[in-house]
Order: sequence, then C-alpha cells, then structure tokens
Amino acid sequence: LTQGASSQLTFSGSMPTVTTLTATASSNTVSYTSTAGAQTVISITYVNLTIDKSGQTATLGGTTTVNGTLTLTQGTLDANNNNVTIAGNLSSSNTNTRTITMGSGTWTLSSTGTVWDTSTVTGLTVNQNTSTIAITNTSATSKTFAGGGKTYYDLSITASGSGAVIFTGANTFNNFTINAPKTITFPA
Repeated sequence: LTQGASSQLTFSGSMPTVTTLTATASSNTVSYTSTAGAQTVISITYVNLTIDKSGQTATLGGTTTVNGTLTLTQGTLDANNNNVTIAGNLSSSNTNTRTITMGSGTWTLSSTGTVWDTSTVTGLTVNQNTSTIAITNTSATSKTFAGGGKTYYDLSITASGSGAVIFTGANTFNNFTINAPKTITFPA
C-alpha cells in the first residue's frame, strides 16, 4: 500500500493485514482512530502520524520515524519500548484524556522550533518509564521543549551546534545531560 502526496489514510476499525505501507509522500498523514479496540501502529517512516483513539491504545509495532508531526489527540500512545525518531515535532497540547507511555526506548527530537509540545496538561498522563529524550539538532536555530511541568526520565542534549534549547514548564528529569556548546534556558 502506497500513500500518495497530500493524502489522509485512516485506520478506523480492525487493523487490516498490511504487509508493506509506504507513507513518505509529501504532506500526507496516517491516523489511527479506532475507539472499538487497541491498534498496532505499523513500524515505518511517516510524514505525519496522528493517534486519536478515545479510551483506547495505539501501540508501536517497532521502531518508528515521523518526519513531520506526531500528534496525540486522545487515547494512549504506547511506545512499547521502541525507539521513536521525530524530525518535526510531538504535539499533544489539548484537554482530551490522553497518555504517553514512553517505555525504555530513545525518543530522538531532531528538528527546530517547538520539538515537544505538551504545554496544555489537562487530561495528560506521561508514563516516563526508563526512556531517554535526545535533542539532536545541530543547527544555530533554537529548539523548545514545552513539557508542561511533567516528569520525564532522561534527557540528553549532546549534539553540537549553537542553537539554544528552551524549556517551558517546571519539568522534572531523572538525568539531564548537556554537551557544549549549548545555551539552555529554563523557566523563571
């Protein structure tokens, strides 16, 4: 199955058997929306990936890459101990009931701008488990981690580059690693 450019593919019921899914065409979105049961997110590279599963869980089937936006609108996104690479941003800033279960994998954020946005925390649960969030962009452009004052496990900022990393929200981290040259800005 190959998804065309600027198209929307929605898995709204029982997951069909899809042996190959190509979802890397420009500006497309794949959504997992079944409210009747859990779904396994196909382990591929997406442009945009949306989880919108009121009262249900979407579990990553393996290592997953999102080159645009990973949106959690409602329901549970369970990384299932897999690595997640987001070359755009993670967006879950709304008041719906939603949970991010991060597992033991690494969540790599390799873009600029607001790379993580959970700034509206009403209805949000973050299960940090033993995950690592790695901010890896090497440019001179700033990156913002809008964590909403939640607790995360490990965070590392180890890439070179002079772009500042800005944190909003009184977030808590188990381990926080920074390699020079980086300017880090925390909320007052």
